[in-house]
Amino acid sequence: AAFEGLRVVELSEGIAGPFAARMLAAQGAEVIKVERPAVGDVARTFGPFPDGRQDPEQSGYFHFLNMGKKSLTLDLEHEAGRSLFGRLVEPADVLIESSMPGTMERLGLSFQALHEANPGLVMVSVTDFGQDGPYKDYQSTELILHALSGEMYLAGDPDNPPLMKGGHMAQHHGGLHAFIATMSALHARRKTGEGQHVDVSTVEGWTSIAGMFLKSYTYRDEVPTRKGDNDGFPGGLRRCKDGWVVISGRGARRDWWPAFVQLIDTDALRVPEFETDEGRRANHDKINAIYNEWLLQQEKQDLYRRAQSAGLAAAYVCDADDLLGSPQLAARSYFEQAELGDGHGFSFPSMPYRMGRATWKNGRAPRLGEHNEEIFRQRLGIPASAYESLRQQAVV
Repeated sequence: AAFEGLRVVELSEGIAGPFAARMLAAQGAEVIKVERPAVGDVARTFGPFPDGRQDPEQSGYFHFLNMGKKSLTLDLEHEAGRSLFGRLVEPADVLIESSMPGTMERLGLSFQALHEANPGLVMVSVTDFGQDGPYKDYQSTELILHALSGEMYLAGDPDNPPLMKGGHMAQHHGGLHAFIATMSALHARRKTGEGQHVDVSTVEGWTSIAGMFLKSYTYRDEVPTRKGDNDGFPGGLRRCKDGWVVISGRGARRDWWPAFVQLIDTDALRVPEFETDEGRRANHDKINAIYNEWLLQQEKQDLYRRAQSAGLAAAYVCDADDLLGSPQLAARSYFEQAELGDGHGFSFPSMPYRMGRATWKNGRAPRLGEHNEEIFRQRLGIPASAYESLRQQAVV
């Protein structure tokens, strides 16, 4: 595995930080996840849950983000907890943390303090707005990140309000940037022997998506408007018999119109006035009506294959069944199976790239505090009586 022997301490919760650490764990790193006693990572409450009952040990989202890690519980507000955390970090290569700016300094766990004990430590701080600036202490959500990045302004139809893309895309994107930044800092350490503090801003990473939006403004003093799904005729999302499809002429490897006519196969389109761009523009409504009526008789996956075979760029809008049944993803073994425990299992996406013969390590996610005794008692050598005292004080 690529990161076998890499020692990572993760003091983060939610999505972005844990996702970055998840990619390290999947490639062989030992990731020790430090969670709050009795409460744990907030992602344990996200679900979905197999039986619809909230169970912090059964969250599907938490399991996906934390597979292959070890879990410790530790109260950093307690002096003994901070001391134990320092001992965990001292031999570590990487610390990934997602506390509000200033929190680590208040706890006496700033990069400067940790660096004195471990000069090679790479500390990666993943927050919504970064470690400085006027927004650094502000609260945020996925919707807020989409709004403040400018990306949301471009999404949706021009005559309707802006739209947010589904899922937690900004947070996952932030996790990817944190992973990349970690690799960059480790590469630099190979040259200098010194670790460094890496400051990852999720909203800045998501703002990079809207790059052309900024270019249009700076180059031509124009503010782009939302274009919806308009990709030029015959593009755009359209209804078919069992869902939604899109067929575009823009990505075709040859003149799209003959292939389009061949696909629909009706004499109503085989007329001279439709053979030129000018003629098609003049008869747009007539062609559109023929096309839409034909689509309602077609099934999305069959239409997708036929359109692609004709040389047209095409897609169908995938629901969960479509994704899990995708022959392309199945051929690449993209979805894997994992156990939640108690007989429950789930399918999850593996990593989106391959590295030679390297395989991903996808052990189950840890139960809250599952590795307390292994790490505290065996690795740190805390005597049984001292450990029991810490446990009774809810330090661990």
